[in-house]
Amino acid sequence: MAVASVTLATWLKYLAQPSIIPTDVPILYILAIVLTSLFFGLGPSIATCILSILAYDYFFIPPLYTIGPRSIDSAPILLIFILVGLTISFLASNLRSQKLLAVREIVTRKQAETALREMNLTLEKRVAERTQSLRESEQRWSTTLSSIGDAVFATDVKGRITFMNPVAEQFTGWTLREAYNQPLNLVFKIIN
Repeated sequence: MAVASVTLATWLKYLAQPSIIPTDVPILYILAIVLTSLFFGLGPSIATCILSILAYDYFFIPPLYTIGPRSIDSAPILLIFILVGLTISFLASNLRSQKLLAVREIVTRKQAETALREMNLTLEKRVAERTQSLRESEQRWSTTLSSIGDAVFATDVKGRITFMNPVAEQFTGWTLREAYNQPLNLVFKIIN
């Protein structure tokens, strides 16, 4: 990828040269470094940076088509190019790494949300099943208690009536509706 991006940048620089992009501006190589680091990471980006410096030196700094010591005039451009290229490589690859981390976190959160929804549905199903089971159990107990021939009272922990069978209603003269939530000693008075 590094070789391909440097080759493309060199070819585009030859096409645009010098009327569009001056010879002493390696902007297309910087663009190649940025794109390589964003899409392929730090290693290919540094390789692109090194290849870009060599290609820029070989094709665009006089004497052309040689690599080696240059005049003092080209040294600042090459030094700045190296610093900018490496800085861009590190920054862009760091941006790429952060983006990958963010994508992983988003995927993890979506998986957690899906698991939570599934657990919530399972819990709701269990609650519905248990509620139905409890209603059926209450119905059985209510039927059993209602059919007993003796007076039957049921109270809550505070001693307030929550159930009376028909025999208890006849015995006290109170209906369940009237006696509901009333203290037991008010509805059922025991006389020795």
